[in-house]
Amino acid sequence: MVLGDERGERVAVAERGASESDSASAAPPVLDELALFAISSSVTEILMSIQDLNTLLFEIQELRHATSAAPSAGPPQSTGSSPASEVDAALMRLDAKMDDVRKDYALVESQVQPLLASHAHDERSELGLLRQKWVDAVDEWDTVQKDADALGDELKEDKWLVVFRSVSSQASDMMRSLDKVLVQSQHFVADVHGHARPSSSSSAPSPGRLSRSPSAPHLLSSFKDLHQSLRAKVKYYAPATERVLAILAKGISDRRTKNGEVLRRFGDMQGQWKGLQERVELVEHEMQRV
Repeated sequence: MVLGDERGERVAVAERGASESDSASAAPPVLDELALFAISSSVTEILMSIQDLNTLLFEIQELRHATSAAPSAGPPQSTGSSPASEVDAALMRLDAKMDDVRKDYALVESQVQPLLASHAHDERSELGLLRQKWVDAVDEWDTVQKDADALGDELKEDKWLVVFRSVSSQASDMMRSLDKVLVQSQHFVADVHGHARPSSSSSAPSPGRLSRSPSAPHLLSSFKDLHQSLRAKVKYYAPATERVLAILAKGISDRRTKNGEVLRRFGDMQGQWKGLQERVELVEHEMQRV
């Protein structure tokens, strides 16, 4: 009788243990409120850091606009930093800040996600607040990264525009110099025609007229100097201008976005260069007949 009572008691204890085990397995994990508070504070710090990044992005945009307006505002001051150098310094701060936030974000993410996953069905307000804060942090971090990338692309385009203006100005200077000597050559040919008009029996100017002109020595010397100048400028400026236009064309085709100012100016330069090439051939032909 005693043995039977002991057996029954052991069975009851086992059943209670199984029941308690089942209840324990069904119960949610214990929430460490101190750890929850620490993680929530870390998420708040991430949100504040992202806000700092947004502020820095805004400041860089303001400096960028100041840089683009600088050429029309007059020469830079001899003292103080230029807007361009301020943009570069701000970009360095942005890159450093982005790296710091990226590391902090990865660390907090490794803490938040396991906690929220283990309490997925826990509806306590503390966890609900953490979930919402983390959703906001993920969204804002994604947005600020895209904004930083977009700013980087815009600044690259700004630098390309500066390079384009500088290089295109060099090409324009070469074409302007070539145009000047072409105009002088055309005027010279017209003067020669004026000094030695054909007789009434001649319907067109004949070759070698310059040598028969009364002022032949002076005109011949001027002709040689002018012709040498024309040929020298064509020799050096023509291939240089071709190279510059080819470089600019490649740069324009490689751009992700198309700038209206660049396209208009480049189109004008191409038209100007084509016209100059045609005039060079015409003037060279006319000077050969003088």
